Amino acid sequence: FAKVDPLTGRPYVCLLKRAIYGLKNSGRAWEIAHWTVLVNKHDWHQCPEEKCLFRKFVKFEGRVVMLCMTTYVDNLFIAFPLGLDILKDREIHLLRHDFELNDLGRVSFSLGARLMWDMHRQTLTIDQTSYLHDVLETYRADIDSLRSKFSKHLTPGNKEEIDSLEPLPLDDPQVTVWQSKCQSLGGSLGWVAEFTRPDIRLTLSMCMKNVAGASKELYIALLGILAYLANTINKKLHYGNGCDRKLRRHIVEHSELAVDIFAKFDLLSFCDSSYGYEKPMMCMIIFLGGSPVAWRMVRMPETPLSSTEAEWFGATLAATTMTFLCPLLEFLNVVVPYPAILFCDNKPCTLLSESDLGPRKFRHVAVRLAYLQEKCLARADNQMWIKLFHLVTDGMIADIGTKIQLTKLFFLFNSFMVYE
Repeated sequence: FAKVDPLTGRPYVCLLKRAIYGLKNSGRAWEIAHWTVLVNKHDWHQCPEEKCLFRKFVKFEGRVVMLCMTTYVDNLFIAFPLGLDILKDREIHLLRHDFELNDLGRVSFSLGARLMWDMHRQTLTIDQTSYLHDVLETYRADIDSLRSKFSKHLTPGNKEEIDSLEPLPLDDPQVTVWQSKCQSLGGSLGWVAEFTRPDIRLTLSMCMKNVAGASKELYIALLGILAYLANTINKKLHYGNGCDRKLRRHIVEHSELAVDIFAKFDLLSFCDSSYGYEKPMMCMIIFLGGSPVAWRMVRMPETPLSSTEAEWFGATLAATTMTFLCPLLEFLNVVVPYPAILFCDNKPCTLLSESDLGPRKFRHVAVRLAYLQEKCLARADNQMWIKLFHLVTDGMIADIGTKIQLTKLFFLFNSFMVYE
């Protein structure tokens, strides 16, 4: 519904026949339309875990072919096997009976990100270079005024400077001056951190916790993150053949494994947590085919009483994400070998994952331990289960999301997520 022009003086509302951009429920209206038509009329199957993902099996030239589709508001992204242009034209023709479609070809830009395909090498890279140029242009004058400070920014932030940030009292007049600036810049950086640049997620989170009492120092710290992005603007996410070799070699070098036992599509997750202060950070990064497909770097809901408890929080975060991700991959016919591998640099945590919690002395922690341990002990052929492996701290990639690293370690860990 939409309100009528108040100048008419009538207490009426308009019932819109078609929801368009700008309305609160436009996205929901579009998705309901997609779901109804695709499932009921065109035999697409909707993913139970992700309602905007669909698949369809069709017979073509004596074989069964799987098509995939994702929807976003009024956009349809359809994946067809290479070389089957006749099938693509046929399916698009069927969809045009219900949707006004324009075939824009292979996806190259979407949601502010650029996708670059190399079909010969079977690789894909994703970056937000164009979006970053726009953000940099907006804050160019402020960055130039601090050029000498930012000229050699090799990491998103300096540990001493970030740790020294403190929020101003809420009644301080400076808060009014700097809060809107920090919120605007922090929001722009947040979109980049969530989409293509997980390397700035930790520093951004540590800065934005002070935004309620924003100050000039906080604004300068956020500009420092933007300056780092400007200096590393060519870094991007990489997917495809060959991306897993370096990661698998790194695991063998920093774990108790003597040989590489992993398959190409093993789901490999790294989890870590900091400890020693109020509500510390925890991080999990999930790799598929050697490339990051999911990451979260967040504060713990409560302060842990030990380093093992802190690591257990991080491992549980990774386990819940893998529990969601595995059925999603299976829906796309990606065969994920079980167990899903979870690496932790806390030895007691890995031992606890398969320990006997039956004795009475464990009863007070059994509820907190139960979820992850159930996943580690399931071991059913048709059910996702997890195996925890110990990884030495120097090799824990998820450390990039729990504490600000020295430059050498930051470069090492970041090289597994984004690179040129």
